[in-house]
Amino acid sequence: MSAIQRSKLTAPDPWGYTPKARGWGQRAQELVDRIARDGDTAATRQALDTLSAEIEGARDFRETRRLF
Repeated sequence: MSAIQRSKLTAPDPWGYTPKARGWGQRAQELVDRIARDGDTAATRQALDTLSAEIEGARDFRETRRLF
């Protein structure tokens, strides 16, 4: 989640990027809450892998990461 937070500070277009990053952060927090409540299940692992692939695959996230 810290990479998502940092990426909001370095995004070339912060107005367009920040809502997307906020959504990713909220989804990540929901997964953390689910893991804390239910443990590490196959469903939470799959959801985490899906979210990670979505974030890592986003061109604007890769660009902001390159800047920091």
